[in-house]
Amino acid sequence: MPHPTLLDIGVTAYTHQAEVDELRQRLNIPHNYFDCWLYGFLENKKFNIEEAVSKIRRREAFEREQIAQHTMTDWMLQNMRKGIAQIIGNDKEGRVVLYVVTARDKPTASRRAECKMNFDMILSYGTRLRADSKRCQMVMLINQEKASLWSNVDMTFQADIALRIAKFFPGAVDKMYICNMNRTLAAVAKPIFSRLPAIVSDRIIIISDSELKAGRLLEYFDESVLPVALGGSNDCDHQENYTQFSVAIKEHFEQMKCAVLRGLSVKEWELACLFPHGLPEDLKSVSERLDNLSNSALLPNNTLIDSLWSHCYASTDNSICSESLDVVTCDTIDMDCFCAARLVGEKCVGAELPPVGRSLSVGKRDFIDDYVEQFVLLESFFRGSIAETAEREWLSILQREVLARSTLSDAEQNMGKNTALFRRLPVPLRLIARGCLWLALMVMSFYFLIGSVFGTLFLSCFMNFLFFSMFIEPYKAFPYGCALLVTGCHCALFCSRGIELARRTYNGELVDAFRFIGPRALLMQALACVAALIAFFVVFCVMASQYDVVSGIQYSMATGWIVAVCIILLYHFLYAFGVTGYYKSLRKESAAVATLYFFWMWTWTQTKPPCVAQQQ
Repeated sequence: MPHPTLLDIGVTAYTHQAEVDELRQRLNIPHNYFDCWLYGFLENKKFNIEEAVSKIRRREAFEREQIAQHTMTDWMLQNMRKGIAQIIGNDKEGRVVLYVVTARDKPTASRRAECKMNFDMILSYGTRLRADSKRCQMVMLINQEKASLWSNVDMTFQADIALRIAKFFPGAVDKMYICNMNRTLAAVAKPIFSRLPAIVSDRIIIISDSELKAGRLLEYFDESVLPVALGGSNDCDHQENYTQFSVAIKEHFEQMKCAVLRGLSVKEWELACLFPHGLPEDLKSVSERLDNLSNSALLPNNTLIDSLWSHCYASTDNSICSESLDVVTCDTIDMDCFCAARLVGEKCVGAELPPVGRSLSVGKRDFIDDYVEQFVLLESFFRGSIAETAEREWLSILQREVLARSTLSDAEQNMGKNTALFRRLPVPLRLIARGCLWLALMVMSFYFLIGSVFGTLFLSCFMNFLFFSMFIEPYKAFPYGCALLVTGCHCALFCSRGIELARRTYNGELVDAFRFIGPRALLMQALACVAALIAFFVVFCVMASQYDVVSGIQYSMATGWIVAVCIILLYHFLYAFGVTGYYKSLRKESAAVATLYFFWMWTWTQTKPPCVAQQQ
């Protein structure tokens, strides 16, 4: 009989309602809530009922043998918090959208098993039964921007996942939209996709750069759902979203695993979560029966109650009694509020929904017990929602605290943001003090930049001298080569030290050399910069009074860059050879640079020509 559930997929699926009904009868499923899910198996097997039943049996075995054995590890949680994948909404056809950013993934062969388990969890969460849609399908929106074929893509794992979808989740991933794929990755991916089963390869759509700029994705997704990186307005790339997604996946999997271990299938448990008090059509049947009873029938008369429920309760060995019910949370409830039929067309009320392919019966229950269990179930859901809200709020508080602490730490090490430097000054003088400090920082950063350029040029000239000396004296090529290598290393280090000092001074940040002073390090650095500015100004005034203004500027500039070069040299050698305590743990590794000089000197004494030795 046609049912509107298949219309969630489309008119084409609705034309196969007869095959779906026959498959439901073979599996003893009395309702239509699984029609879209069953349609995926039928479509995969070209609507062959026997093969579809066999495939569903393999899916049942997969749930019992693999999903029930999955474990959420710490690495999987950390991996999900990187923002590799997240659910951002629904597309225009009502399918769940899983947004994947490939550049954030760093796959390794040793983690493939955990990645497969994690994918099963995410796919089960995205294709679950929902109140607004029973379609059980999702689409994957994959952003390949800045993705590397060597570090971000594991083609072997991708092929395994594609085959896993076709084998255990047929029809679950309806479409895969791949965007921003580079040419190298496309050249490797297209041959692999062409060898996959048709049910997978036909669903892969590669969006070119021109199509992306033309807004083709807006044909499939609303602008509010499409991420900003792909031309939409959904600003979903935030750590808070990644953390919430990982928490949702973890909670969903833990509840699903408990249900599977209790003997339920995944879809039965999902249906139980949607209708915790029974299926709507079964509750309607109960209300009609109660309306037909007289007032005396509502009295605790066992004869009337037995006659009311005798047609749907049978005493079997595997029956579930009310005394065995232990309601704690929504994970641990037995789905006694569901109806199932042992034969096609036969329904019962208050019984557990039968697993696919078999039927269960329950013992007699009392009206009061049913109502009590419903109230207890409502209370458990209420308590669970409160606990979940509290955990989410606490997580958001911790995230705000970490951000605030990071901001305060940055402000404490920056002269422009640290208000403690000028706290003791009168309010009218604070603006003047800030201006003088800014001027001192600009002058010092300028001198550090000039000193870095001068030092780099000097070392480059020395490297040229060493290089051409190897051609003049070939028998000294090895010591000259060692000296050239060491000088090049020190030239790069000297230049980086100078640029670092210039940048930090310009931004008003704390230089590492002052950290050993302690809490007053920023104040000492500011005083040093102001003192240097005053010294340069004094040199200018003295020389300008003795000679002229141009000579004063020249002497002041020369004094400034010479002082800057000396500071950079001191800063470089102290930190290169681990003299200071800030990098004391790296002293042995850093001091290894000096051994090249000693080796060079020893080699020089060993390779001196005889004439030079006789002269000495």
